[in-house]
Amino acid sequence: STTQKCSLVFLGGGSEDTFQGRSLCSRLRCTSCDFDVVRIREHRWSAKVNYMFFRNNHPNMARLKVNLVPDKEYSAYCCQCSWISLNKLLNMSQPNDPSLASKFRWCCGGH
Repeated sequence: STTQKCSLVFLGGGSEDTFQGRSLCSRLRCTSCDFDVVRIREHRWSAKVNYMFFRNNHPNMARLKVNLVPDKEYSAYCCQCSWISLNKLLNMSQPNDPSLASKFRWCCGGH
């Protein structure tokens, strides 16, 4: 069978699988570190996180939770080399866009 990939990749906050009418990709993969991207719903990252925290703790959810702050408006995303807390819609399908999306190497890993 052929793996289907999202034609447009969106990230967003909160707890739902959709945000502002767009389906959010649930199978993100980082092309930089080659790890899956984790989404923790209704949380955001604390200000204490840094690159080494994610290198040492991703994908161990028990260790990641140490630096999560409950917040119903947000979703916390991370791989081993990048992280973000979102409470808005982010279109990852425009890699040349000078916005926030261009700072991440996340794509759909297939469903």
